[in-house]
Amino acid sequence: MNLLKDLRYSIRSLLKHPGFSALVVITLALGIGANTAIFSLVQAVLLRSLAFPESNKLVVIKDQNGKTGETIPSVSPADFFDWKRQSQSFTTLAAYSGGPITLLEGEESELIPAARVTDEFLSTLGAQPMLGRAFAPEEFKTGSNVIILSHRLWQRRFGGDPNIVAKTLAVSQGRVTVVGVMPPDFKLPAYAEAWTPLGQDSGEMQLRASRYFDTVARLRPNVTLPQAEAEMQAISARLASQYPEADRHLARNSGR
Repeated sequence: MNLLKDLRYSIRSLLKHPGFSALVVITLALGIGANTAIFSLVQAVLLRSLAFPESNKLVVIKDQNGKTGETIPSVSPADFFDWKRQSQSFTTLAAYSGGPITLLEGEESELIPAARVTDEFLSTLGAQPMLGRAFAPEEFKTGSNVIILSHRLWQRRFGGDPNIVAKTLAVSQGRVTVVGVMPPDFKLPAYAEAWTPLGQDSGEMQLRASRYFDTVARLRPNVTLPQAEAEMQAISARLASQYPEADRHLARNSGR
C-alpha cells in the first residue's frame, strides 16, 4: 500500500514539472533498525518526454525510514555531500533547496520564490542560461552575491531587458548581480523564479539531522539502475552506522 502511495505521489509531483515529466527515483533505507530497504526502486515512466539531454540517465535519490517504511523526500546537507564524495555511479550529483528572496527593485517590493543550488545543478540537468552564464565554481562560497533569473521573472519584472546581465538588483540581503536568465521551459523546481548558489563552505553543510535538500543525479554511462541502487544502499547503511544520532532524531520525528 505504501509503495502505491509513494508511486502516486512521485507521479503527481513529476507532472507538476513541465521539464521534468519522467524520472527514476532511487529510494534508500536509512538503516534505523534495518539494513535493507522495504522497497528500493521506483521507476516513474510517464508519457511525455523530458526536455533535458539523455533524460533517461537522470535520477532522484530519496531516503526511507527503515523502521516505518516512510519515504523521506529530502536529504540533509551533510548526507548529500557524503553521497557526492563516496558515490561512483554518477557523473554529477546536485541538490537544491528553497530560498526565497525579497526583491526591492521598482515601486513595490516582492517576495520572490527562489531556489539555492549546489555547483553541479545545471550541468547535471544539461541546462544552460539563454542569456549570460551559469554560476562559476568560486561563486559557491558564503557571501557570493549573484543570481540567475527565470524567464518569466525577467519578462514580468524587467520587461525582457536584453541588457539585464551584469546589472545589480536590490534585495533584502543587500545587492545581487544578475549573471544569467534561464530559458522559458526551465522550471525546476516548479516554483522557482530565481536561483542562487549555495555557500558550500558554510556551517550549514555540516547539518545531518535536518533534511531539506532535494537531489538530482546523472548516471554514468554503462551504470545500471540496480548497480547505482546497490552502491547507494551501501553508502546509506554506512552513514546510518556512522551517525546513529541523526537517524534516532528522524525516528522520533516519525512517531517512533
